[in-house]
Amino acid sequence: MLQTVQQKLFSFSNPSLSAYINQLILYHFILLAHLVHQRIDKGARGGSAMKKTKILVIDDELDMRTFLSTLFETSGYKPLVAADGVEGLQKAREAKPEIMILDVMMPKEGGVQLYRDLKSDPATKHIPVIMLSGIAKKTFFHSQNLLNQYTGKSLPEPEAYIEKPPEPEELLALTEKILRAKRGNLPSV
Repeated sequence: MLQTVQQKLFSFSNPSLSAYINQLILYHFILLAHLVHQRIDKGARGGSAMKKTKILVIDDELDMRTFLSTLFETSGYKPLVAADGVEGLQKAREAKPEIMILDVMMPKEGGVQLYRDLKSDPATKHIPVIMLSGIAKKTFFHSQNLLNQYTGKSLPEPEAYIEKPPEPEELLALTEKILRAKRGNLPSV
């Protein structure tokens, strides 16, 4: 049904624009579904206390930052956002989030270098990272292995890697699992 609505309402002559608009619409439908689910779930439990866990979202795409911050905020977290690697590294050092969601391809300092900086810095190396990107997982890990060999410095793999677009429930479940493991409530992911 969603696809039919998209085709009828948003068929542009420019395929890139059409794909982008359709992706935005899909994200908004997903977010709306998640909000409805949260409202129903909270009503059934009589409300829930805010977790106040800080999650830093580092992504250059405004729509992805908005989608992820809204998703985490409606799930009881305190999202922080950064639009590039330079801003992300600064916020990670200042805000000390409990977990980070990191895009790979970004302007200024990209996600590959930012990940290496974060895991090399004593102030941030303990913060779990979920890589979220349109780049294939295999490609990211291959680049990390090459950089490890080139620099002679081996860094740990990220706690998780999800290809875009993320499934909201999968991302939330994975985030919670990693946070529980970090807090010692579960074995490592």
